[in-house]
Amino acid sequence: MQGEYCLKVENITKTFPGTIALSKVNLQVRTGEVHALVGENGAGKSTLMNIISGVLPPDEGSITFQGTPVRFANPSEAQAAGVGFVHQELALCPHISVAENIYMGRYETGPLGFIKRKKLYADTAELLKPFKTNIRPENLVGSLNIADQQIVEIAKSLSLHCRLLILDEPTSSLSDTETEILFGIIRKLKSEGISVLYISHRIAEIFEICDRVTILRDGCYINTFPVSDVTPRQIVEGMVGRELNDFYPAKCGEAGESLLELHCLCRQGGFQDIRFELRRCESLGLSG
Repeated sequence: MQGEYCLKVENITKTFPGTIALSKVNLQVRTGEVHALVGENGAGKSTLMNIISGVLPPDEGSITFQGTPVRFANPSEAQAAGVGFVHQELALCPHISVAENIYMGRYETGPLGFIKRKKLYADTAELLKPFKTNIRPENLVGSLNIADQQIVEIAKSLSLHCRLLILDEPTSSLSDTETEILFGIIRKLKSEGISVLYISHRIAEIFEICDRVTILRDGCYINTFPVSDVTPRQIVEGMVGRELNDFYPAKCGEAGESLLELHCLCRQGGFQDIRFELRRCESLGLSG
């Protein structure tokens, strides 16, 4: 139910040689909410996600998932418990079918050891039905666009009965239309009580799709806000650790001002007597 916590991360610390990646970080994700995790590069987002999904062990701290204390030894344990992770770099095999990717390592076989392909395709088609997509179970993954490959990754997580879906920069390679399709899928998952941990640098997306936002900076927990109670400026200021006076600083100089001038530029065997001037607020085309 909404309001109950799907995930509680308390005082997680992780160090690498010469670096404190995370220092006593806290994160709480409610059941059926879309929760944004933001921070500059190096803030600790990836390290935290790798700990939650069993890729890395924490040095200190605790994780409670679905009301049970957990410490996943590897990603398989996390998946079996109900944690799905769709990485920014999709981890699919392009030379096999959609169905084979989704159920890899879990194929049902007959008495002679052959895969029950009819059932494999039927199960995959049923799994893809809520996405309202034209993807067919027998399609080669390599023939799909990035948005459809992302759907395959999400479907794979749902086939493992995930209760928490981690999406790492999911729109980085998507068009505006594909992003809207993804948001529709996220809203449907939310309505089914599945929690989504949404990592993005795109602040506008957080206000469109997320319920709450947690800010990390330099490996430390800064704050958590309901999205309705915070502004984009406050989120960015929390990420960078200082007050922003101008999102868009005033331009220096006047239009037409000379920025770059070349006179009689030569290189033996390459070019000679190159001359041009580049002015502020001007585009310059070069051909040769």
